[in-house]
Amino acid sequence: MSIELKPVESSQIQSAGYDPASQTMAVRFRGSNFVYHYKGVEPDVAKAFDEAESKGKFLGASIKGSYDFEKIDVEDE
Repeated sequence: MSIELKPVESSQIQSAGYDPASQTMAVRFRGSNFVYHYKGVEPDVAKAFDEAESKGKFLGASIKGSYDFEKIDVEDE
C-alpha cells in the first residue's frame, strides 16, 4: 500500500499521510529510511494530528503505543 506523504513542519517528522479507506496513517521520521504505517487510526485522530501544533508530541501521546504499526523500508515501496 502506498500512501502519499506530504512534508510537515516538525523537528522529528519529515512527512506524513493518511488513507481514510484503510484508516492507515503513514509517518516518516527525519533521517529515516523507513515509513511507519499505523493501522486503525480513526479519521478524527488523523485530523487532530494534522491540526496539532506539535506533530511529534501528538504522535507520541496519541498514536505511538495506541495503534499497531508496520515498518516499511522506503526502498521497497
